[in-house]
Amino acid sequence: KKIIPGVLICIALTTTFGNDEILNNYRRMVGVYHLPTFREYMAPNQFAEIKKLIGEDPKNYRVACIGMNPAILQYNGFYTLDGLQSVYDLNYKNEFRKIFAIELGKRKEIQQYFDGWGNRCYIYSADLGMDWISNNVLQNKILYYIDLNAEAFKKLGGKYIITPVHFQFYEGFRIKAEVIRNSKSICLYEV
Repeated sequence: KKIIPGVLICIALTTTFGNDEILNNYRRMVGVYHLPTFREYMAPNQFAEIKKLIGEDPKNYRVACIGMNPAILQYNGFYTLDGLQSVYDLNYKNEFRKIFAIELGKRKEIQQYFDGWGNRCYIYSADLGMDWISNNVLQNKILYYIDLNAEAFKKLGGKYIITPVHFQFYEGFRIKAEVIRNSKSICLYEV
């Protein structure tokens, strides 16, 4: 009986301060919230503008992203080559891997992560590494270099890469547009 109040207090503290979503609400209440709101994260206005710039029905082309979650593009009505799915055909994942195999060869950690994590099919950049969600790339203007295989990208039906990062591609891709809202930019590259 003496242990129960202590256990309940520990459970209450753990569930209150060990839960990111509750902590984010507390941070927002005291004015130190640093994460984007849902609307800022999903950026529907920016992606509507990108759709207008492309000027085609999204059913007619495929996109991929670098440095952002493909679910954002899917939420905004794009058809993606990349994503986090419960099941991927291994043949598809192997074909997808060809797009950025050179980048995987530059950093062993991302190669092991991509090859070992079955349901995550993202394009990784050796310059960005794996912590692109937490390294605040959305707010910088650093130019990164990336070596992608444009032919492998086209073979899977890809036409555009959408990214919050400014990339210099070694070959095959060119910038089509940059959409800026609230000091955040999204770049559209075309193969």
